[in-house]
Amino acid sequence: MKKNNIIDIHINFFLIFLTFVNLIVIYISRIGFNYEFLPLFKGSLTFIFLIFSYEFFKFIKFEIFKNRFVCFLFTLLLIFISNNIKIFFGIDISYLIFFIALFQVIYFLKNNFLILFDIKILILFFFLFSIWSCSAYYSNHFIHPLMYEKIITGSWAHRDELFHSALSGMIKTYDNFSNGINGLQEIHYHYFSHYFIAQLSEFLNINTLEMYSVIYPILLIPIFFYTFFYLCSNCITILNKNIFYEDNKLFFWIFSFVLFILPLPMYWLSENYQYLRSQSYNIGLSFTFILINLTISFYLNVINKNMPKLTLSDYIYLVILLLLFFIISISKFSLLYFAFMSFVFFYLRLKLFEYIIYNIILLSIIIISLLIYYNIIYNFQLNWGAHGFEISYISRLFNNPYSGPYYKYLIPTFFYVLITSILFKLYDIKTLIYNIKNKNILDIEFLFILIFILYLFPYSFTGGIQIYICYFIMLINLDKIYKFLFNK
Repeated sequence: MKKNNIIDIHINFFLIFLTFVNLIVIYISRIGFNYEFLPLFKGSLTFIFLIFSYEFFKFIKFEIFKNRFVCFLFTLLLIFISNNIKIFFGIDISYLIFFIALFQVIYFLKNNFLILFDIKILILFFFLFSIWSCSAYYSNHFIHPLMYEKIITGSWAHRDELFHSALSGMIKTYDNFSNGINGLQEIHYHYFSHYFIAQLSEFLNINTLEMYSVIYPILLIPIFFYTFFYLCSNCITILNKNIFYEDNKLFFWIFSFVLFILPLPMYWLSENYQYLRSQSYNIGLSFTFILINLTISFYLNVINKNMPKLTLSDYIYLVILLLLFFIISISKFSLLYFAFMSFVFFYLRLKLFEYIIYNIILLSIIIISLLIYYNIIYNFQLNWGAHGFEISYISRLFNNPYSGPYYKYLIPTFFYVLITSILFKLYDIKTLIYNIKNKNILDIEFLFILIFILYLFPYSFTGGIQIYICYFIMLINLDKIYKFLFNK
Protein backbone atom coordinates (compact mmCIF):
# COMPACT_ATOMS: atom_id res chain seq x y z
CA MET A 1 0.00 0.00 0.00
CA LYS A 2 1.27 3.44 -0.85
CA LYS A 3 2.39 5.60 2.00
CA ASN A 4 0.34 8.62 1.02
CA ASN A 5 -2.70 6.84 -0.32
CA ILE A 6 -5.42 9.50 -0.01
CA ILE A 7 -8.20 6.98 0.56
CA ASP A 8 -6.35 5.65 3.61
CA ILE A 9 -6.09 9.15 5.05
CA HIS A 10 -9.82 9.68 4.56
CA ILE A 11 -10.59 6.32 6.17
CA ASN A 12 -8.47 7.29 9.19
CA PHE A 13 -10.34 10.59 9.53
CA PHE A 14 -13.63 8.71 9.36
CA LEU A 15 -12.53 6.21 12.01
CA ILE A 16 -11.28 8.93 14.36
CA PHE A 17 -14.60 10.73 14.05
CA LEU A 18 -16.48 7.46 14.53
CA THR A 19 -14.85 6.51 17.82
CA PHE A 20 -14.74 9.98 19.40
CA VAL A 21 -18.21 11.09 18.28
CA ASN A 22 -19.66 7.85 19.68
CA LEU A 23 -17.73 8.54 22.87
CA ILE A 24 -19.34 11.98 23.16
CA VAL A 25 -22.84 10.66 22.37
CA ILE A 26 -22.61 7.96 25.05
CA TYR A 27 -21.07 10.32 27.60
CA ILE A 28 -23.88 12.85 27.05
CA SER A 29 -26.47 10.08 27.38
CA ARG A 30 -25.12 9.33 30.86
CA ILE A 31 -24.98 12.88 32.20
CA GLY A 32 -26.72 12.94 35.55
CA PHE A 33 -25.80 9.33 36.30
CA ASN A 34 -22.80 7.93 38.10
CA TYR A 35 -20.26 7.12 35.41
CA GLU A 36 -16.70 8.25 34.71
CA PHE A 37 -15.34 9.62 31.46
CA LEU A 38 -12.05 7.69 31.68
CA PRO A 39 -13.29 4.20 30.62
CA LEU A 40 -14.88 5.72 27.50
CA PHE A 41 -11.67 7.59 26.65
CA LYS A 42 -9.58 4.45 27.17
CA GLY A 43 -11.90 2.57 24.80
CA SER A 44 -11.31 5.15 22.05
CA LEU A 45 -7.55 5.16 22.63
CA THR A 46 -7.46 1.36 22.41
CA PHE A 47 -9.08 1.56 19.00
CA ILE A 48 -6.65 4.30 17.91
CA PHE A 49 -3.71 2.15 19.01
CA LEU A 50 -5.03 -0.78 16.97
CA ILE A 51 -5.58 1.11 13.72
CA PHE A 52 -2.31 3.03 13.80
CA SER A 53 -0.18 0.05 14.81
CA TYR A 54 0.78 -0.26 11.15
CA GLU A 55 3.02 2.76 11.57
CA PHE A 56 5.22 0.84 14.03
CA PHE A 57 5.45 -2.42 12.14
CA LYS A 58 6.33 -0.87 8.79
CA PHE A 59 9.87 -0.29 10.07
CA ILE A 60 10.35 -4.04 10.48
CA LYS A 61 12.07 -5.37 7.37
CA PHE A 62 9.84 -8.41 7.06
CA GLU A 63 7.51 -8.93 4.13
CA ILE A 64 4.47 -9.97 6.13
CA PHE A 65 4.35 -6.72 8.12
CA LYS A 66 3.67 -4.76 4.95
CA ASN A 67 0.05 -5.85 5.33
CA ARG A 68 -1.96 -3.57 7.61
CA PHE A 69 -4.20 -6.35 8.89
CA VAL A 70 -1.28 -8.52 9.93
CA CYS A 71 -0.08 -5.59 12.03
CA PHE A 72 -3.58 -5.25 13.46
CA LEU A 73 -3.65 -8.92 14.47
CA PHE A 74 -0.21 -8.75 16.10
CA THR A 75 -1.29 -5.62 18.00
CA LEU A 76 -4.35 -7.47 19.29
CA LEU A 77 -2.04 -10.26 20.38
CA LEU A 78 0.11 -7.68 22.21
CA ILE A 79 -2.98 -6.44 24.09
CA PHE A 80 -3.93 -9.99 25.07
CA ILE A 81 -0.36 -10.68 26.22
CA SER A 82 -0.39 -7.48 28.29
CA ASN A 83 -3.43 -8.87 30.13
CA ASN A 84 -1.42 -11.94 31.16
CA ILE A 85 1.52 -9.76 32.20
CA LYS A 86 -0.82 -7.79 34.45
CA ILE A 87 -2.34 -10.96 35.96
CA PHE A 88 0.87 -12.91 36.57
CA PHE A 89 3.40 -10.14 37.23
CA GLY A 90 1.23 -7.26 38.42
CA ILE A 91 2.63 -4.94 35.73
CA ASP A 92 -0.02 -2.87 33.93
CA ILE A 93 1.28 -1.50 30.62
CA SER A 94 -2.12 -0.35 29.41
CA TYR A 95 -1.48 3.31 30.27
CA LEU A 96 1.71 3.23 28.21
CA ILE A 97 -0.39 1.99 25.28
CA PHE A 98 -3.00 4.73 25.89
CA PHE A 99 -0.24 7.36 25.89
CA ILE A 100 1.17 5.99 22.62
CA ALA A 101 -2.31 6.03 21.09
CA LEU A 102 -2.85 9.65 22.14
CA PHE A 103 0.47 10.58 20.53
CA GLN A 104 -0.51 8.64 17.38
CA VAL A 105 -3.80 10.47 16.84
CA ILE A 106 -2.23 13.89 17.55
CA TYR A 107 0.62 13.12 15.14
CA PHE A 108 -1.80 12.03 12.41
CA LEU A 109 -4.02 15.10 12.80
CA LYS A 110 -0.98 17.41 12.80
CA ASN A 111 0.41 15.90 9.57
CA ASN A 112 -2.90 15.79 7.76
CA PHE A 113 -4.69 18.81 9.20
CA LEU A 114 -4.75 20.71 5.90
CA ILE A 115 -6.60 17.84 4.23
CA LEU A 116 -9.57 18.64 6.48
CA PHE A 117 -10.12 21.84 4.49
CA ASP A 118 -10.38 19.80 1.27
CA ILE A 119 -12.98 17.40 2.66
CA LYS A 120 -15.19 19.70 4.74
CA ILE A 121 -18.37 18.15 3.36
CA LEU A 122 -17.02 14.66 4.07
CA ILE A 123 -16.36 15.60 7.68
CA LEU A 124 -20.02 16.48 8.02
CA PHE A 125 -21.03 13.05 6.67
CA PHE A 126 -18.51 11.35 8.97
CA PHE A 127 -20.02 13.16 11.93
CA LEU A 128 -23.64 12.34 11.04
CA PHE A 129 -22.88 8.71 10.23
CA SER A 130 -21.09 8.31 13.57
CA ILE A 131 -24.16 9.53 15.45
CA TRP A 132 -26.33 7.22 13.36
CA SER A 133 -24.13 4.14 14.04
CA CYS A 134 -24.33 4.67 17.78
CA SER A 135 -28.11 5.17 17.60
CA ALA A 136 -28.56 2.08 15.41
CA TYR A 137 -26.70 -0.10 17.93
CA TYR A 138 -29.17 0.84 20.65
CA SER A 139 -32.25 1.02 18.44
CA ASN A 140 -33.68 -2.45 19.13
CA HIS A 141 -33.61 -1.88 22.92
CA PHE A 142 -31.69 -5.11 23.60
CA ILE A 143 -28.89 -2.98 24.98
CA HIS A 144 -28.77 0.54 26.38
CA PRO A 145 -26.14 3.00 27.69
CA LEU A 146 -28.22 3.09 30.92
CA MET A 147 -28.19 -0.70 31.28
CA TYR A 148 -27.39 -0.67 35.01
CA GLU A 149 -30.18 1.78 35.71
CA LYS A 150 -32.64 -0.30 33.68
CA ILE A 151 -31.77 -3.37 35.73
CA ILE A 152 -32.05 -1.52 39.05
CA THR A 153 -35.40 0.10 38.21
CA GLY A 154 -36.91 -3.05 36.76
CA SER A 155 -37.13 -1.52 33.30
CA TRP A 156 -36.73 -3.69 30.21
CA ALA A 157 -33.14 -5.01 30.33
CA HIS A 158 -33.14 -7.73 27.70
CA ARG A 159 -31.96 -11.17 28.80
CA ASP A 160 -29.79 -11.64 25.66
CA GLU A 161 -27.24 -9.02 26.65
CA LEU A 162 -27.20 -10.19 30.25
CA PHE A 163 -26.64 -13.73 28.96
CA HIS A 164 -23.76 -12.69 26.68
CA SER A 165 -22.22 -10.52 29.40
CA ALA A 166 -22.35 -13.49 31.76
CA LEU A 167 -20.65 -15.75 29.21
CA SER A 168 -17.85 -13.22 28.67
CA GLY A 169 -17.53 -12.67 32.41
CA MET A 170 -17.13 -16.39 33.08
CA ILE A 171 -14.40 -16.62 30.43
CA LYS A 172 -12.68 -13.62 31.99
CA THR A 173 -12.91 -14.90 35.59
CA TYR A 174 -12.82 -18.70 35.30
CA ASP A 175 -11.51 -19.30 31.78
CA ASN A 176 -14.63 -21.39 31.16
CA PHE A 177 -17.45 -20.92 28.63
CA SER A 178 -20.46 -21.08 30.89
CA ASN A 179 -23.21 -18.82 32.20
CA GLY A 180 -22.26 -19.73 35.77
CA ILE A 181 -25.63 -21.27 36.60
CA ASN A 182 -25.36 -24.64 38.36
CA GLY A 183 -21.59 -24.43 38.37
CA LEU A 184 -19.25 -24.24 35.38
CA GLN A 185 -21.36 -26.32 33.02
CA GLU A 186 -20.07 -25.81 29.47
CA ILE A 187 -22.36 -24.22 26.91
CA HIS A 188 -22.02 -25.24 23.26
CA TYR A 189 -22.15 -21.96 21.38
CA HIS A 190 -20.07 -19.78 19.08
CA TYR A 191 -17.88 -18.20 21.71
CA PHE A 192 -15.08 -16.19 20.08
CA SER A 193 -16.88 -12.83 20.41
CA HIS A 194 -17.30 -13.50 24.13
CA TYR A 195 -13.62 -14.34 24.48
CA PHE A 196 -12.71 -11.23 22.48
CA ILE A 197 -14.85 -8.96 24.65
CA ALA A 198 -13.54 -10.63 27.81
CA GLN A 199 -9.96 -9.84 26.81
CA LEU A 200 -10.75 -6.23 25.94
CA SER A 201 -12.66 -5.71 29.19
CA GLU A 202 -9.67 -7.05 31.10
CA PHE A 203 -7.39 -4.65 29.26
CA LEU A 204 -9.68 -1.68 29.97
CA ASN A 205 -10.22 -2.84 33.58
CA ILE A 206 -14.02 -2.80 33.32
CA ASN A 207 -16.67 -5.50 33.56
CA THR A 208 -18.17 -7.24 30.55
CA LEU A 209 -21.61 -5.62 30.89
CA GLU A 210 -19.92 -2.22 30.52
CA MET A 211 -18.23 -3.51 27.38
CA TYR A 212 -21.54 -4.48 25.82
CA SER A 213 -23.53 -1.45 27.00
CA VAL A 214 -21.20 1.57 26.65
CA ILE A 215 -17.79 0.63 25.18
CA TYR A 216 -18.96 -1.44 22.24
CA PRO A 217 -19.98 1.50 19.95
CA ILE A 218 -16.68 3.21 20.77
CA LEU A 219 -14.37 0.26 20.15
CA LEU A 220 -16.00 -2.71 18.39
CA ILE A 221 -18.23 -0.94 15.85
CA PRO A 222 -15.26 1.15 14.64
CA ILE A 223 -13.24 -2.08 14.26
CA PHE A 224 -15.97 -3.41 11.94
CA PHE A 225 -15.78 -0.36 9.68
CA TYR A 226 -11.99 -0.32 9.91
CA THR A 227 -11.73 -3.85 8.54
CA PHE A 228 -14.38 -3.27 5.87
CA PHE A 229 -13.11 0.02 4.46
CA TYR A 230 -9.46 -0.99 4.52
CA LEU A 231 -10.38 -4.17 2.69
CA CYS A 232 -11.99 -1.94 0.06
CA SER A 233 -9.00 0.41 0.03
CA ASN A 234 -6.48 -2.40 -0.48
CA CYS A 235 -8.47 -3.85 -3.37
CA ILE A 236 -9.00 -0.43 -4.95
CA THR A 237 -5.22 -0.01 -4.89
CA ILE A 238 -4.67 -3.48 -6.37
CA LEU A 239 -7.15 -2.70 -9.17
CA ASN A 240 -5.48 0.70 -9.79
CA LYS A 241 -8.69 2.61 -9.16
CA ASN A 242 -7.23 5.22 -6.82
CA ILE A 243 -7.66 7.97 -9.41
CA PHE A 244 -11.38 7.23 -9.66
CA TYR A 245 -11.65 7.48 -5.90
CA GLU A 246 -9.73 10.77 -5.76
CA ASP A 247 -12.04 12.27 -8.37
CA ASN A 248 -15.22 10.85 -6.82
CA LYS A 249 -14.52 10.57 -3.11
CA LEU A 250 -17.80 12.24 -2.13
CA PHE A 251 -19.76 9.74 -4.23
CA PHE A 252 -17.79 6.86 -2.68
CA TRP A 253 -18.62 7.83 0.90
CA ILE A 254 -22.23 8.84 0.30
CA PHE A 255 -22.83 5.58 -1.55
CA SER A 256 -21.14 3.63 1.27
CA PHE A 257 -23.20 5.30 3.97
CA VAL A 258 -26.43 4.76 2.06
CA LEU A 259 -25.61 1.05 1.83
CA PHE A 260 -25.08 0.71 5.57
CA ILE A 261 -27.81 3.09 6.72
CA LEU A 262 -30.42 1.54 4.38
CA PRO A 263 -32.86 4.49 4.18
CA LEU A 264 -35.80 2.19 3.47
CA PRO A 265 -38.79 1.00 5.50
CA MET A 266 -37.37 -1.69 7.77
CA TYR A 267 -40.13 -4.18 6.93
CA TRP A 268 -38.89 -4.19 3.33
CA LEU A 269 -35.71 -5.96 4.38
CA SER A 270 -34.80 -9.26 5.99
CA GLU A 271 -31.66 -7.77 7.46
CA ASN A 272 -31.11 -4.15 8.39
CA TYR A 273 -28.79 -3.39 11.32
CA GLN A 274 -27.92 -6.90 12.49
CA TYR A 275 -24.30 -6.27 11.60
CA LEU A 276 -24.27 -3.70 14.44
CA ARG A 277 -26.73 -5.20 16.91
CA SER A 278 -25.42 -8.78 16.99
CA GLN A 279 -22.01 -8.69 18.65
CA SER A 280 -21.00 -12.17 17.49
CA TYR A 281 -22.09 -11.38 13.92
CA ASN A 282 -20.30 -8.03 13.97
CA ILE A 283 -17.02 -9.43 15.27
CA GLY A 284 -17.25 -12.48 13.00
CA LEU A 285 -17.74 -10.28 9.93
CA SER A 286 -14.81 -8.06 10.99
CA PHE A 287 -12.44 -11.02 11.05
CA THR A 288 -13.98 -12.31 7.82
CA PHE A 289 -12.99 -9.07 6.09
CA ILE A 290 -9.46 -9.54 7.42
CA LEU A 291 -9.45 -13.12 6.14
CA ILE A 292 -10.58 -11.99 2.67
CA ASN A 293 -7.85 -9.36 2.52
CA LEU A 294 -5.09 -11.75 3.60
CA THR A 295 -6.38 -14.44 1.24
CA ILE A 296 -6.13 -12.03 -1.68
CA SER A 297 -2.63 -10.98 -0.61
CA PHE A 298 -1.59 -14.60 -0.22
CA TYR A 299 -2.95 -15.45 -3.67
CA LEU A 300 -1.08 -12.58 -5.30
CA ASN A 301 2.13 -13.52 -3.48
CA VAL A 302 2.28 -17.25 -4.16
CA ILE A 303 0.16 -18.05 -7.20
CA ASN A 304 3.21 -18.12 -9.45
CA LYS A 305 5.36 -20.03 -6.99
CA ASN A 306 5.82 -23.72 -6.41
CA MET A 307 5.93 -25.13 -2.93
CA PRO A 308 9.74 -25.18 -2.57
CA LYS A 309 9.95 -21.52 -3.51
CA LEU A 310 7.60 -20.24 -0.82
CA THR A 311 9.17 -17.78 1.60
CA LEU A 312 8.97 -17.70 5.38
CA SER A 313 6.40 -14.89 5.10
CA ASP A 314 4.24 -17.13 2.90
CA TYR A 315 4.24 -19.89 5.52
CA ILE A 316 3.37 -17.38 8.26
CA TYR A 317 0.58 -16.12 6.02
CA LEU A 318 -0.66 -19.68 5.73
CA VAL A 319 -0.74 -20.15 9.50
CA ILE A 320 -2.55 -16.84 9.99
CA LEU A 321 -5.12 -17.73 7.32
CA LEU A 322 -5.92 -21.04 9.00
CA LEU A 323 -6.09 -19.34 12.39
CA LEU A 324 -8.50 -16.73 11.00
CA PHE A 325 -10.65 -19.48 9.49
CA PHE A 326 -10.83 -21.07 12.94
CA ILE A 327 -11.66 -17.71 14.56
CA ILE A 328 -14.54 -16.83 12.25
CA SER A 329 -15.83 -20.41 12.50
CA ILE A 330 -16.24 -20.11 16.26
CA SER A 331 -17.51 -16.52 15.97
CA LYS A 332 -20.56 -17.53 13.93
CA PHE A 333 -21.14 -21.01 12.57
CA SER A 334 -22.70 -19.55 9.43
CA LEU A 335 -19.36 -17.88 8.68
CA LEU A 336 -17.62 -21.27 8.80
CA TYR A 337 -19.98 -22.50 6.10
CA PHE A 338 -19.56 -19.31 4.05
CA ALA A 339 -15.75 -19.35 4.22
CA PHE A 340 -15.51 -23.06 3.43
CA MET A 341 -17.86 -22.96 0.44
CA SER A 342 -16.28 -19.76 -0.89
CA PHE A 343 -12.85 -21.36 -0.82
CA VAL A 344 -14.19 -24.43 -2.64
CA PHE A 345 -15.66 -22.20 -5.37
CA PHE A 346 -12.38 -20.38 -6.04
CA TYR A 347 -10.41 -23.61 -5.57
CA LEU A 348 -12.31 -25.09 -8.52
CA ARG A 349 -12.89 -21.95 -10.57
CA LEU A 350 -9.27 -20.73 -10.50
CA LYS A 351 -7.85 -24.28 -10.66
CA LEU A 352 -6.01 -23.84 -7.40
CA PHE A 353 -5.78 -27.63 -7.11
CA GLU A 354 -2.78 -27.35 -9.43
CA TYR A 355 -0.83 -25.88 -6.52
CA ILE A 356 0.27 -28.02 -3.61
CA ILE A 357 -0.16 -25.22 -1.10
CA TYR A 358 -3.87 -24.86 -1.87
CA ASN A 359 -4.43 -28.59 -1.51
CA ILE A 360 -2.83 -28.32 1.92
CA ILE A 361 -5.17 -25.43 2.76
CA LEU A 362 -8.23 -27.39 1.62
CA LEU A 363 -7.25 -30.40 3.71
CA SER A 364 -6.56 -28.16 6.71
CA ILE A 365 -9.91 -26.35 6.62
CA ILE A 366 -11.74 -29.68 6.19
CA ILE A 367 -10.06 -30.98 9.36
CA ILE A 368 -10.79 -27.73 11.25
CA SER A 369 -14.42 -27.78 10.11
CA LEU A 370 -14.96 -31.39 11.17
CA LEU A 371 -13.39 -30.78 14.58
CA ILE A 372 -15.59 -27.72 15.18
CA TYR A 373 -18.68 -29.55 13.99
CA TYR A 374 -18.27 -32.63 16.17
CA ASN A 375 -17.10 -30.71 19.24
CA ILE A 376 -19.42 -27.68 19.15
CA ILE A 377 -21.94 -27.39 16.30
CA TYR A 378 -23.54 -30.82 16.72
CA ASN A 379 -24.46 -30.08 20.34
CA PHE A 380 -25.48 -26.56 19.37
CA GLN A 381 -27.96 -27.96 16.85
CA LEU A 382 -29.49 -30.18 19.51
CA ASN A 383 -30.11 -27.31 21.91
CA TRP A 384 -30.63 -24.20 19.75
CA GLY A 385 -33.06 -25.28 17.05
CA ALA A 386 -34.91 -21.97 17.25
CA HIS A 387 -32.00 -20.30 15.52
CA GLY A 388 -33.30 -21.70 12.27
CA PHE A 389 -32.25 -25.29 11.77
CA GLU A 390 -35.79 -26.60 11.82
CA ILE A 391 -37.17 -24.10 9.28
CA SER A 392 -38.29 -25.60 5.97
CA TYR A 393 -36.77 -24.34 2.72
CA ILE A 394 -40.11 -23.06 1.45
CA SER A 395 -40.87 -21.02 4.57
CA ARG A 396 -37.28 -19.76 4.60
CA LEU A 397 -37.64 -18.43 1.07
CA PHE A 398 -40.90 -16.54 1.54
CA ASN A 399 -41.80 -16.21 5.22
CA ASN A 400 -39.06 -17.02 7.71
CA PRO A 401 -40.29 -16.01 11.20
CA TYR A 402 -36.73 -15.75 12.53
CA SER A 403 -34.90 -13.72 9.94
CA GLY A 404 -37.38 -12.69 7.26
CA PRO A 405 -37.81 -13.93 3.68
CA TYR A 406 -34.62 -15.07 2.01
CA TYR A 407 -35.31 -13.32 -1.30
CA LYS A 408 -34.97 -9.91 0.38
CA TYR A 409 -31.29 -10.63 1.08
CA LEU A 410 -30.71 -10.65 -2.67
CA ILE A 411 -31.61 -7.01 -3.40
CA PRO A 412 -27.98 -5.65 -3.42
CA THR A 413 -26.82 -8.61 -5.55
CA PHE A 414 -29.56 -8.13 -8.15
CA PHE A 415 -28.80 -4.40 -8.26
CA TYR A 416 -25.11 -5.00 -8.96
CA VAL A 417 -25.75 -7.84 -11.41
CA LEU A 418 -28.20 -5.68 -13.37
CA ILE A 419 -25.68 -2.86 -13.73
CA THR A 420 -22.81 -5.19 -14.67
CA SER A 421 -24.97 -7.05 -17.17
CA ILE A 422 -25.90 -3.81 -18.93
CA LEU A 423 -22.32 -2.53 -19.01
CA PHE A 424 -20.92 -5.84 -20.28
CA LYS A 425 -23.89 -6.27 -22.62
CA LEU A 426 -24.64 -9.72 -21.28
CA TYR A 427 -27.80 -9.98 -23.35
CA ASP A 428 -27.22 -13.33 -24.99
CA ILE A 429 -25.81 -16.74 -24.10
CA LYS A 430 -22.79 -16.37 -26.41
CA THR A 431 -21.60 -13.15 -24.75
CA LEU A 432 -22.24 -14.60 -21.31
CA ILE A 433 -20.22 -17.75 -22.03
CA TYR A 434 -17.37 -15.69 -23.49
CA ASN A 435 -17.11 -13.57 -20.32
CA ILE A 436 -17.34 -16.61 -18.06
CA LYS A 437 -14.58 -18.38 -20.01
CA ASN A 438 -12.31 -15.36 -19.72
CA LYS A 439 -13.17 -14.80 -16.03
CA ASN A 440 -14.40 -11.28 -16.78
CA ILE A 441 -17.38 -11.58 -14.48
CA LEU A 442 -15.95 -13.66 -11.67
CA ASP A 443 -17.58 -11.35 -9.14
CA ILE A 444 -21.05 -12.03 -10.59
CA GLU A 445 -20.37 -15.77 -10.66
CA PHE A 446 -19.40 -15.70 -7.01
CA LEU A 447 -22.45 -13.68 -5.97
CA PHE A 448 -24.76 -16.10 -7.79
CA ILE A 449 -23.05 -19.05 -6.15
CA LEU A 450 -23.55 -17.38 -2.77
CA ILE A 451 -27.28 -17.01 -3.46
CA PHE A 452 -27.66 -20.79 -3.73
CA ILE A 453 -25.15 -22.09 -1.18
CA LEU A 454 -26.28 -19.70 1.57
CA TYR A 455 -29.88 -20.66 0.93
CA LEU A 456 -29.04 -24.32 1.59
CA PHE A 457 -27.78 -23.62 5.12
CA PRO A 458 -30.91 -23.02 7.27
CA TYR A 459 -29.49 -20.69 9.87
CA SER A 460 -30.81 -17.24 10.62
CA PHE A 461 -27.50 -15.37 10.23
CA THR A 462 -26.46 -17.05 6.98
CA GLY A 463 -28.41 -15.28 4.25
CA GLY A 464 -27.24 -11.79 5.17
CA ILE A 465 -23.54 -12.54 4.68
CA GLN A 466 -23.89 -12.04 0.94
CA ILE A 467 -25.08 -8.47 1.56
CA TYR A 468 -21.71 -7.33 2.93
CA ILE A 469 -19.76 -9.27 0.32
CA CYS A 470 -21.85 -7.53 -2.33
CA TYR A 471 -21.21 -4.15 -0.64
CA PHE A 472 -17.49 -4.83 -0.84
CA ILE A 473 -17.69 -5.85 -4.52
CA MET A 474 -19.79 -2.80 -5.38
CA LEU A 475 -17.42 -0.36 -3.69
CA ILE A 476 -14.28 -1.68 -5.36
CA ASN A 477 -16.14 -1.53 -8.68
CA LEU A 478 -17.86 1.77 -8.00
CA ASP A 479 -16.66 3.14 -11.33
CA LYS A 480 -19.14 0.78 -13.04
CA ILE A 481 -22.03 2.00 -10.92
CA TYR A 482 -20.99 5.63 -11.41
CA LYS A 483 -20.83 5.13 -15.18
CA PHE A 484 -24.27 3.52 -15.16
CA LEU A 485 -25.95 6.12 -12.96
CA PHE A 486 -24.46 9.20 -14.59
CA ASN A 487 -23.87 7.86 -18.10
CA LYS A 488 -20.16 8.74 -18.01
